[in-house]
Amino acid sequence: MNESCFSVMQIPPSVNMYVRHTRTGGHFKTREARAFMERIAVWCGELRGKKIEAKEVDIILWLGPKQKIDCDNAPKCVLDALVKACVIRSDASIIRLLVEKRRGPEPQTDIYIRWE
Repeated sequence: MNESCFSVMQIPPSVNMYVRHTRTGGHFKTREARAFMERIAVWCGELRGKKIEAKEVDIILWLGPKQKIDCDNAPKCVLDALVKACVIRSDASIIRLLVEKRRGPEPQTDIYIRWE
């Protein structure tokens, strides 16, 4: 199995802060979500545009002092950003997703992608 990894010096916004809904029924991505997605596109390096059929994705969230996020709220923005940057073809091909939180001096997201 092939593996690649990269880090983004930010944690993703919670799914609660990812999309906002308007009174007229529309929705839009928040500024925080757009900024995180842009960082993924920059930091994914040689994986950008590959459209990998990812089988496994590990997301390690390094929370800075006083930061918190629920594990189930973090992967949505990360996976959507990987699809938008054409790193992975679709998150539907993922059969294993691991999300882990750790404490560190600065916020960071480590992303490991495995494919056949």
